[in-house]
Amino acid sequence: TQLAGKMGGVLLSGSPAQSQQAQHDAGVPDHPKDGIAADAAMSMDLDLDLDGIPSLALPPPLIPFRIYGHNFLGKRTRIQIRMHTHRAAGGPPIAFSDDRDMISLKLVVVAKPDAGMVPHTVMLPLETPSTIFGFQTDDPSQFRLEFQLYPSFGLQPMGKAIAMPSLFASSSAGIARLPLLDRYLKLVAEVSFEFLAIRPFEGAQLQIGGKVETYWKSTNPAPRPNPGLTPTVGLSPRLNTITTPGATVASGLIGSPHSVAESVGPSGQNDAGMSLVVSSSLAPEHVCVQVQVCMDGVPVICPREAIQTGGETSISVRVCDLRHTEFARMIKTTGVKPTGDSPASAWHSYIRDAGLTLREVLEMLPIRLGLSIQVMYSTNQKSGNAISSGVRFGGCDVNEYIDSILKTVYDDSHKRARAQPPAPPHNASTSILERVANDLYRKDTGQRNIIFCSYSAQVCMALNWKQPNYAVFILTSGRQPLDPATVDAPSFNSRLQHLSLKESVRFACDNNLLGIMCDASLLTRVPSLIANVKNNGLFLISFGANNGDQQMCAEQKAAGVDAIMHRGAIKYEAEHAEYAI
Repeated sequence: TQLAGKMGGVLLSGSPAQSQQAQHDAGVPDHPKDGIAADAAMSMDLDLDLDGIPSLALPPPLIPFRIYGHNFLGKRTRIQIRMHTHRAAGGPPIAFSDDRDMISLKLVVVAKPDAGMVPHTVMLPLETPSTIFGFQTDDPSQFRLEFQLYPSFGLQPMGKAIAMPSLFASSSAGIARLPLLDRYLKLVAEVSFEFLAIRPFEGAQLQIGGKVETYWKSTNPAPRPNPGLTPTVGLSPRLNTITTPGATVASGLIGSPHSVAESVGPSGQNDAGMSLVVSSSLAPEHVCVQVQVCMDGVPVICPREAIQTGGETSISVRVCDLRHTEFARMIKTTGVKPTGDSPASAWHSYIRDAGLTLREVLEMLPIRLGLSIQVMYSTNQKSGNAISSGVRFGGCDVNEYIDSILKTVYDDSHKRARAQPPAPPHNASTSILERVANDLYRKDTGQRNIIFCSYSAQVCMALNWKQPNYAVFILTSGRQPLDPATVDAPSFNSRLQHLSLKESVRFACDNNLLGIMCDASLLTRVPSLIANVKNNGLFLISFGANNGDQQMCAEQKAAGVDAIMHRGAIKYEAEHAEYAI
């Protein structure tokens, strides 16, 4: 009789007597009860051994993980290059002299002197409406760009063009068209691009707990929702922690070729997308103002690009063509100044038409209210035309324009920092981590919470690269015109080439902006766009006439919109105040 079995990793075969002897040699108990008792004793010994091992779990962090500020230039200059597919913005990147079609090419852009800068390769034709890349240099007077055109699968250059340092030194922005010559100096094609030279702003520094309060943001993956439940979008118990479903949404940029590929499981469901939790130090309430710079460099509050001179022969004059004294005489102050307890909407109504300077607004506005500064800047050309002749606006180029606004904001912050009493001394027994936490979570910093926004992509790039302390938002209305009479929307400038929501998301991610301000009518028509924006780690603020409807506001908040702009005020829920430093 043969008996085969597997016990304790020992293969037993042979007669019953031989099998019993083998079991005894292998340590297998003769009786089932003896086996149960042996297992119980072994389990007890194992528990005793586990009790002797110390726990390796780390205690919760004293300071939550946060990202303070963002990258900025410091003392370097950034040359930003943008190439378009449509002729309205300067033409396609490459236009051949013999009108032949561009099939498959690559354009290699090299910075000289390189100083370790990696060349940038542009595959042609472009797959997206535009592509943006940049280089940084310590000495812009020696900086030049070399453009080399190659076949997609070849090493022999078809042509070469050089952008000399004088191009970037003569103006801050514009459109350049350079001839591409072959090795026989024959014209092959013309390369076109839009450039922006962002120069450093003196006085900006990233210092936590310093004279200027630096904003922070936090983006963390959230637990995956139960696959058996229907994904929902909503606010977490604390409003400044917003969750959005990512199980059914692409985890990369909207429509971007660089999107992260999603894995699909056997059930056909998406297994890669995850919800995001985004938090920031934004104040619970912001007053919205529109800022322009006069000819003499004084930032003023004016929601209109031009004002009327009055009288029988009234003419329209742009604010940038006026000196501050002339602007003040043309604006008639109306209304009663609000009190310190007045809501943000009342302050907006008063400031909007009072003809005040930005410095006066920063001094009179209660410190409990944040300030949303919309920088109004445009070129002299109408939408759809080249802007090569519009590099200056009212006597100020884009760097001088932005620097005058930033200088006013930083001067006010430094003034408040000097007037603030010093922090109480730390106890000798306080650890270093506790001291850092106490400095970060001080509620009496005396600093105002300020954010910047603009419809202009150039302005947003300049604002973000010049300083690391204040958050920047890109404004978009989905390329649809806005009613200039409404007070629920930022001032709309038809001269600008406005970005679509898809382009705005890509732009905000590529340039490390904090978020997007979008027209509410677009979000209410297509609610799935909210989750797409949030899945890219961006804050989303809505504006527009639809925000006057409480039902629509509730639907937006339930879908994941972080804040609502209504009557010139950006409002969050009350829980936001807990997170404002």
